[in-house]
Amino acid sequence: MRFDNSTPGPWQHNPENPTRLQGPKDETIGALYGDVVGVDNQFANARLMAAAPTMYQYLSAQSDDKSTSIIEDISNDTFASPWTHTDDNPRLIKEDSTTLASVFGGIQGELEQRDNARLIVAAPTMRDYVQAKASNGDLEAVEIIALL
Repeated sequence: MRFDNSTPGPWQHNPENPTRLQGPKDETIGALYGDVVGVDNQFANARLMAAAPTMYQYLSAQSDDKSTSIIEDISNDTFASPWTHTDDNPRLIKEDSTTLASVFGGIQGELEQRDNARLIVAAPTMRDYVQAKASNGDLEAVEIIALL
């Protein structure tokens, strides 16, 4: 599964201001909130969200059962993650009842917004997979984890 409608990576955030998540053409993908989670968590969330396309690409290149299962779960929007969104409002990324970010639609509108939200919501799950690979000495995974 590819996210044909998502904003292509790499995504980035301003290391001095974690409130915006941007695509490669400086288009705004999302706005992050920090009042409730605190500025340190806001920065960590911004780094993790920005790494979502890179982690997805990494998982897509793996051939083990775990990566295949995560990719399928993302495709079906059935994965377990501490972050959530709903089809009714894919714009809001939440952890429990705390809103972490609003995702924007960009050029392609709702389809792009939905795929961007799915990638962002999957970021903690993808991070856990990549961290496990990094701890087993996978150098590409180590590089990705360094982004976080």
